[in-house]
Amino acid sequence: MTPELSEAMTAPAYLARCLSVIALGLCVTNCGDRSVVAPGICTSPITVSVTRGSSPTFSWPAECAINALFVAPAAFMNGIPPQPVWNVIGSVGAPFGSVVRYGVTPANAVVLISPVQLEAGKEYDVSIFFAQTGNTYANVASAAFTP
Repeated sequence: MTPELSEAMTAPAYLARCLSVIALGLCVTNCGDRSVVAPGICTSPITVSVTRGSSPTFSWPAECAINALFVAPAAFMNGIPPQPVWNVIGSVGAPFGSVVRYGVTPANAVVLISPVQLEAGKEYDVSIFFAQTGNTYANVASAAFTP
């Protein structure tokens, strides 16, 4: 089963859905919403921040632990979404903290896609997810960045 790409769905959301179906066998929820409240963790929508450089740091409010993070090139090629360049996931009961450096696996997480060298000047998207009940993941926040 392969999810279909709709014009309203962003590249990070489409990639998250594909990873969920293929790698995890799970459904991603709230894919079209780029800023939602993580149930029971945050009290308001959150923002993911990214530092500059070839090994950026991704951060979000400390009270907002997450369970999955992935990075992918931002540009579609011939209507096909890009392949993720890094993906880590934690278990539902063990989210990871609010600061993650690109390529460094957070405590309580495993690597689904090993990191590749980021290209200077190329735009990428980072998306973070919170595991909900029933093995579903909500896209909590996304951000575009250029190393």
